Amino acid sequence: YKGWCPLPETEPVAELPFSSERKCMSVLAEGEGAEAGQWLLHVKGAPERILERCNAYRQADEDHPLDRADRARFTAAWEALASEGARVIAVARRRVPGPTPPADEHELTWLGAVALMDPPRPEVKPAMEAAAAAGIRVIMITGDGTATAKAVAGMVGLPVDRVLTGRDVEA
Repeated sequence: YKGWCPLPETEPVAELPFSSERKCMSVLAEGEGAEAGQWLLHVKGAPERILERCNAYRQADEDHPLDRADRARFTAAWEALASEGARVIAVARRRVPGPTPPADEHELTWLGAVALMDPPRPEVKPAMEAAAAAGIRVIMITGDGTATAKAVAGMVGLPVDRVLTGRDVEA
């Protein structure tokens, strides 16, 4: 048991590895229990990328069509978590016809989001202050989303003059 839930006994049969372009990764596995005999593509990644690939959401063991209001509600929820410094990972899935994974994730069902708090270590702020006192300009480079990066910068007293994303740097 992990987290008081039985661990699945099925093994993934295929994986679409994480890609910074797609900002997600997927695994294909055979379902179990009520979903035995079905193939499920499980996807995790950046909430904005996962949500744009979803056309439904799951609540109380039922799938529901995903409309504009639902998208706004889910977006507001994960953005609020990110603005507090949480790293947010969305999870979704899709039934697929067989053991061959699709080339790309689409027509997914939103399952939810996981927020992870990983606050800066206590020694970061004093180290930054010492660097600033020595005339060293401190910058932060992170793989986190913009809202999370701004919140973490605020936690350590790093002023946020501007934020560049990977796309900004590539342009």
